[in-house]
Amino acid sequence: MELTLDMIFNAYKSILTIPFYHAFLFAVFADVLTGSTKALKQGKYDSKNGSIGLKTHLIVVILVLFICPYLKIMGLGHFAIGILTFYIVNYAVSVLENLEALGVPFPAYLYGMFNRIGQKANEENQFKNDKFDLTNIDQSEYDWSNKATDLRGDKSVSGNK
Repeated sequence: MELTLDMIFNAYKSILTIPFYHAFLFAVFADVLTGSTKALKQGKYDSKNGSIGLKTHLIVVILVLFICPYLKIMGLGHFAIGILTFYIVNYAVSVLENLEALGVPFPAYLYGMFNRIGQKANEENQFKNDKFDLTNIDQSEYDWSNKATDLRGDKSVSGNK
């Protein structure tokens, strides 16, 4: 298959008509906006980290907008859509985490779906199961010494021989 300039031009022109590209660019923009707002609110905004983040986002955008049209030209448009979908979901999760850090409330079922949001929910709500209370375990009954235990339960085995 011969690659012509007309084919490349048409592939890049299709970026304007495929909604996945629009959703991808919107997700990147929303992530940058919510991430910057979160950093400002938490007093952690740093121009060095901000510029590193913007460069990272820019590299991802350039790579995606460069690779996906070529995949379409090669007849692998479904892979291009897969790549776009992956990044859309990834950025959407990041936006949700940023919004949660900004204090936007979410339904309880969403807390378990996302790692950072779920960790915060567990810390705030002191996760409790119906059958077991996992927050009040008395750790004094456990031997946390550096001695190893062999398979028979003999604690005389030392880690230093």
